[in-house]
Amino acid sequence: MNKTTSKVLITGGASGIGKAIVRELFSEGYDIVFTHNRSSEEAQTLLAELANTGNNQISAHQVDLSDLSQINNFLASIESHRFSGFIHNAGMTYDQVVALLDADHITQLMNVNLISFMLITKTIIRNMSRQKAGSIVAIGSITSDTPNQGNAVYASSKAGLEAFVKSLVAEYGRKGLRANIIKPGYIETAMLKKFDQYKKTICHNIPQKRYGQPEEIAQIASFLISEKSSYISGASITADGGLSACLQHR
Repeated sequence: MNKTTSKVLITGGASGIGKAIVRELFSEGYDIVFTHNRSSEEAQTLLAELANTGNNQISAHQVDLSDLSQINNFLASIESHRFSGFIHNAGMTYDQVVALLDADHITQLMNVNLISFMLITKTIIRNMSRQKAGSIVAIGSITSDTPNQGNAVYASSKAGLEAFVKSLVAEYGRKGLRANIIKPGYIETAMLKKFDQYKKTICHNIPQKRYGQPEEIAQIASFLISEKSSYISGASITADGGLSACLQHR
């Protein structure tokens, strides 16, 4: 894969892990297309930050991935693009016990976390197949293996990502496409602010005694997009400081 002519699509690229991935891949020489929803100001700041730092190109698209009509409009706008890589980072949480689940919230979360990934992949994989090359990465979560009370819907969406990734490999691996999933644990992002009062306890249970940083996930994503990982496909890479390994032995 020639980075100087390669284009990567990143969902949820204006903040948190997504922003770190955009920065990392742009610095590596890839052309970047990223989506955002409620982070318009952050997206413009990121574009301004990176605009004059390389010869590669970058653009941002505001898309509400919980809305199927907006997803379809976005897909129509990128249908002719030839992406060499796709990283699905966009995600939302929904903390609620099963007996109190709301159908609208379930639908919104599934659209953002899982359905949009399926639909975007369906669109861009045609050109990837013609190119006989491409790397797709989903940002999952360790909750798909070690769920907690109150996050059944979120955990289910992340488990669905892993199943879809493995199906992609089975269907398109012979055509030169690769697909993998990264499963982060606790990463220092705005999503975890609501757990600040529990941070000390959480870190105590993590062997490395700290949250991960968005840049650490971005480096894994960069590796999986690149030819350095050319024989890695269908893999689930856990990045949680050793937390899930300990939980599985309790």
